[in-house]
Amino acid sequence: VLQPGVLAGGRVLGARQHTWLEHYEAVRSPLDLGPRRAVVGPRTPVPYLVSANLALRRSAFWAVGGFDPTLRVGEDVDLSWRLAAAGYRLVYRPRAVVRHHHRSRLAGFLASRARYAGSEAELLRRHPASGRWLGLSPGLAAALTGPAGLIAFASEQAAASERLAAATGLPRARSLEALLHGQAASSYHLARQLVRYWALPLLALPGPKQRRLLAITLALAVPGIADWARLRPRLSLPAFLAAHALDELAYHSGILIGCAHQRTLRPLAAELRLLARG
Repeated sequence: VLQPGVLAGGRVLGARQHTWLEHYEAVRSPLDLGPRRAVVGPRTPVPYLVSANLALRRSAFWAVGGFDPTLRVGEDVDLSWRLAAAGYRLVYRPRAVVRHHHRSRLAGFLASRARYAGSEAELLRRHPASGRWLGLSPGLAAALTGPAGLIAFASEQAAASERLAAATGLPRARSLEALLHGQAASSYHLARQLVRYWALPLLALPGPKQRRLLAITLALAVPGIADWARLRPRLSLPAFLAAHALDELAYHSGILIGCAHQRTLRPLAAELRLLARG
């Protein structure tokens, strides 16, 4: 039975923008869950709430045991998921804003990213059903296998745009544009997952590494360029890409450290879902 909304969280924004890292954090802080309202839960676009800005009923807090004092990082994720599992409704309301002093020194920035990532192994040990999933259309999945798969991708998009145009009355060009926008979003998330979780394991595989290294480099650079164009930070493109690369690689290091500490590869696993288009 779903209980009333007892846990509500708001947006966490930077308190200042004096250094290049603070400019980066202003648009890419992991504490900022975005501008859209959402119902919160594992494996959703807003999977948890941040303890820097939340309000909840005391009775619900103690009903699930409160924060776990043994967790040094990820205690808010753990609390959110225990409340969700108990049937409570969690909501995210970005109009409730607090200002947070982000890490302005490089050492602190890198250490915090690695700690956040390192908590995934422990959190998945406690909540094994809350792992990641990736959604790809069959055509995009085929395109990732090599040049021959591009034919399947093109055929899929052409057929899907015809169906979408017929169903909505949109011009075919607009329908195709909308579909390709969705495919670009899927590719963006896949690229970030590749760098954050699988970069070093892929490079460690036997055989020639040039193509894998190129794929990882592109997966690191292209989302960074897209974010710079989309988010319009107060940084030059080279400065933003430097912070982006440090962010992603520190996170990847933390993932591997957490896996080694917990003796598990669970954070590296992701469920692949083939999604129909159009």
